[in-house]
Amino acid sequence: IASGEQEITLIRVLSNYVHRVYNVKINMEYGQNFAEAIKSLKPPIFFKQKDYLAFHLNNWNISSLKSLLVKIDNLEKSIKTNSLISSVNFLRFFILLLTAK
Repeated sequence: IASGEQEITLIRVLSNYVHRVYNVKINMEYGQNFAEAIKSLKPPIFFKQKDYLAFHLNNWNISSLKSLLVKIDNLEKSIKTNSLISSVNFLRFFILLLTAK
């Protein structure tokens, strides 16, 4: 696997998940309840992920989700433009993400 491809794959998985959380959060802001909001997602949420999704919805607001999506996008661009430091940037990003409150 070429340098950075594994990181890009993981970043895209994270980005897709955060987009889904963001979409549910927006739908809930417009008056849908949790069940209605997750029903609108395509493909549907796997039943074991609903608790995680609910947890993230309670802990992230719309502005923090937007900020996280921008950071994810910037990280992907950084890895694509400079593969030599891709692992360092990738690890630093995830450490900061995991330690954020």
